[in-house]
Amino acid sequence: MACGISLSVYAEGKWTIYTTGSTQEFDPESVYALAIEGDYIWCGTYWGVVKWNRKNGSFTRYTTEDGLLRDSIWAVAIDRKGVKWFGHFGVSGISSFDNVHWTRYTKETVPEMAAYETSTTYNWGFRVNDIVVDPENTVYFSATSTLTRQTGHASYYMNNLLVLDNGTWTILPVEYNGESISLLVDPAYPDTVWYCKEAYGSGYFVKPAYKFIPLSWVQRSGLEIGGVCMAMDKDRSIWYGYSGKVNVFTRTYSAVFTTEETGILCGNGYIQAIAVDKYNAKWFGSPSGLTRHDGVTWKTCAPEGWTYNRDSSYSDCITALAFDDDGVLWAGTNKGLYRFEETPLAVEEEKSGSLRIDSVRPNPFNPAATITFTLSRAGETRLSVYDITGRKVRELVSGYRSAGAHTAIWDGRDERGSAVSSGVYISMLECCGRVGSAKMVLMR
Repeated sequence: MACGISLSVYAEGKWTIYTTGSTQEFDPESVYALAIEGDYIWCGTYWGVVKWNRKNGSFTRYTTEDGLLRDSIWAVAIDRKGVKWFGHFGVSGISSFDNVHWTRYTKETVPEMAAYETSTTYNWGFRVNDIVVDPENTVYFSATSTLTRQTGHASYYMNNLLVLDNGTWTILPVEYNGESISLLVDPAYPDTVWYCKEAYGSGYFVKPAYKFIPLSWVQRSGLEIGGVCMAMDKDRSIWYGYSGKVNVFTRTYSAVFTTEETGILCGNGYIQAIAVDKYNAKWFGSPSGLTRHDGVTWKTCAPEGWTYNRDSSYSDCITALAFDDDGVLWAGTNKGLYRFEETPLAVEEEKSGSLRIDSVRPNPFNPAATITFTLSRAGETRLSVYDITGRKVRELVSGYRSAGAHTAIWDGRDERGSAVSSGVYISMLECCGRVGSAKMVLMR
């Protein structure tokens, strides 16, 4: 039986853009970073911090005239006390705002920064790449330094982890010749901070000594984990975005989804943002636009007038993603701040006359996967698993099923109870003359 899967479907959605009307010649509306606090969205731009009211669209801009160390903002985070933290590009320092006072953290005001630069040949704050906050309100900064020789010329870069823990700063060198590093806090293990870099390579730090532990066993297995950005889903799997590829790491195995699978086209650009919604679907921001992965299918959409050029690093691009308290997705782009509201998939299903498998979790999986699907009307239903050659491996559901949500579990075994080998399998759902399918990846 032949099984066809659409890997790139352009879904409909409503896009609403918010701009400031900036008249600056360079990057007038680009939003590089987002952090949401109630009704307000704090945006990092090249021309300061823009505080949007997501209810009425009004905004306030803060610049060096208000207290920022520099107007170019590369990273934004809000800590547990409501303090906003801003990482800059091209200047040695960090800014914070507690809604009343601005504070600048530089080597002139933070002894640990001055001592670090004095004891080495580094200028620690060339750029702050990322900022995250753990449940104990420890703030972590990823900063790229320049390494200088005695001649005074920069030779290559050094990545550092800066930690602010209850008023105490710690600065830790991470790696020579490093690219931008992204950070991620594991809410289930607040003493663990994950990191990834642009080129392949990933690992984590453990408090209080901040010992760095690389994922060396992953590299030894021939799999490479890394990316420009990352996010943790509700199953505690970590997703990494890099070029058109998407990597996923589940602590016991890792997998790679290629451009052909994701449908994400980047050319000279990258997947620059990942967010996870309340249904555990993963959303990826890139030059292609916005791509949603529900564990089964990949769907991409973009605002009207979106321009993609695979040979140019100046294509339109989504650079930041964040969900607000109402579950609405906000996207920072080179054109401004977008609000995105997805068209309900149930409407698409009725129009197309096809069935849709809601999810396969986890995916990739080992040893078992839970398949969920929803029937719009009752009827004779069949759910089967096929290999990629079209050979039937196992029948999971057979018989009358009512309308509504249903689940089935496949334990990675065939009809005889024998474990099947690692690989790609297709779950095929049939009901009332309609058919739906989903891809599953078994990794033993």
